[in-house]
Amino acid sequence: MKSRAAKQRALSRATLRPFKKILCHIDFSTTSIEILRIACDLAKRSGGELFVLHIVKRISALTMDASVSKVLMHEAGIEIAKILDTYVPRGLKHRGIVIYNDPVNEIIRIIKRRKIDVFVVSAHGTGGFHSIKNRVMKLIDCPVLLIPVSKKRTAE
Repeated sequence: MKSRAAKQRALSRATLRPFKKILCHIDFSTTSIEILRIACDLAKRSGGELFVLHIVKRISALTMDASVSKVLMHEAGIEIAKILDTYVPRGLKHRGIVIYNDPVNEIIRIIKRRKIDVFVVSAHGTGGFHSIKNRVMKLIDCPVLLIPVSKKRTAE
């Protein structure tokens, strides 16, 4: 069994390591753009790589056939590319990811497969993502950086 001092040293080493792989969730809202800016700054300061995630929302099981989901995925891919071109600083290594099926398991899969060091998300959920975020936080091993976004911050 580890002593209290050994646990503190291990915790200190864990919290001081730089975040080299950063996952950021965006929903194309003004708030999520602010979260993206913070994640970009974090990646830039740590010399890390940024993965920007968008989840295509399922409208209804009855109306979502394969062709509709393909169109929505394509449109989201175009939009995420525009946002990355606009807001990610030149020279910062980054990649956009668009997912559709089972968001909780897909996010967990991305975090494990890409060996993500930190998941950056808004502290305030919108459109059902709040419950997804809460479930993901309980199931992943990497830290989650919750960013409280005030009205003042998004107005700047």
